[in-house]
Amino acid sequence: MCFRKHLLLIWAYAEETIPVEDDESFRQEIEQLAKETKQFRTEEERSLHIGSPERAMKRMTAFPNASFEPK
Repeated sequence: MCFRKHLLLIWAYAEETIPVEDDESFRQEIEQLAKETKQFRTEEERSLHIGSPERAMKRMTAFPNASFEPK
């Protein structure tokens, strides 16, 4: 549940930033981020409704540079 909320927040900030960003290459990166977070959120919602044993693994591999270790 919390994962979906965070993805929604990332997506919303990215969507809000796109129209005001002047740098075209950065704007494209933000557009890609918005697209990917929306896709991950949709997949997460689908897996919650259907149930999926792979859901936890998808979470861990969705963002390869993220650290899931406690700090």
